[in-house]
Formats: sequence, structure tokens, C-alpha cells
Amino acid sequence: MVENTTPRVFSADGTEIQKCSYNEEILCNDWSGLRGPPVPVIIDKAVWDELISATISTPDPVNKPRVFRLFMKRGKPRHVIKTNEIKEIWRNSRGVIRWKKDEYKERSEPTRKGGNAFIHGDVKIQLVDAYWMGKEQTDLRISMVKEQNNEIRVSAWWSRGGTSGLSGKHETDGELWPVKLLIK
Repeated sequence: MVENTTPRVFSADGTEIQKCSYNEEILCNDWSGLRGPPVPVIIDKAVWDELISATISTPDPVNKPRVFRLFMKRGKPRHVIKTNEIKEIWRNSRGVIRWKKDEYKERSEPTRKGGNAFIHGDVKIQLVDAYWMGKEQTDLRISMVKEQNNEIRVSAWWSRGGTSGLSGKHETDGELWPVKLLIK
């Protein structure tokens, strides 16, 4: 008998995770900040599988954390379609994970930098996370950790500020809101 080694994935801190249906994709595209949290975010299955695989294969996320840049479809502000690992990362003197910055993509590109995924030993959101999301102008932050029992915990947060409060379609007015990850 072959034992199933696929880890179970659990959400933390208000994050929801589910398979994306056609109706949920429509609701995601029509979502507005005025509806409140959780913020629906579609993530392509290939991207999700890559993040899960990286979480499983990271032997020491506390001392050797990993960071992945998340790319979203331009014009679809909450649809993650691509990822790549940021290779040059370090912890600064206060223990905050930092990395070599890339330039923003031209507006004519089909994707934009929309967020980051972290494998770094815990899934707790901290004030420094909100600060860097605003400074880097990224909307999505996902933290993942493999626990002792081979389960993976996931915490995802969305923040999109605006100068006009919640009048914009996708704004949270800079607050951190939990995410509903829709795996497509």
C-alpha cells in the first residue's frame, strides 16, 4: 500500500482557499473594495503548485527563507498567472527579509508585479509586512510554512491604497484585508 504524501493545506488568519469555479471567477472580476473582505484572488494552479512544492522542499525556512515574486495579468488586478523565485535575498539588521529590487515592467507588458510569496518559518502578518507592501506598491502577500506534521499553513493578505478612499474599484484604502485564494 502506497502512503499518500501530499500535504494538507490549511488557511490561517482569515485566509480562505478553494478551487475556482466559473461563477467565482465572474464574482472575482466584479469585486469592489466597497464589498469588503475577503478579497478574492485567482491564482493559476501551476503557480500554486510551484509555491506548494517550494514550501515542501525548503528544509530550513527560518535560516534560509525563500521569496517568490507574483505576477498578475495587467488589467485583471487579482489574477496571479506567473511566479519566479527571487534569488538574492537576505535579512537586514532587524531580521526583515529584503532582496535586490527589480524595475517595474512597462505598462505595455502583459503582466505586472502584483505581490510576493514568502516561505520563512511562520505565517503571521506583521506591521513591517504592511509597510513594505505600501513601499513596494505590491498588493498581495502570501506566507506559507510546512509544519512538523507535514501540513502547510497559508496566510494571504491584500492591500491596495488610493487617494480617494474606497471610491476605486479595487482599493482597500491601504488596509490589510484577508484573501480568498481561488485556485484555477
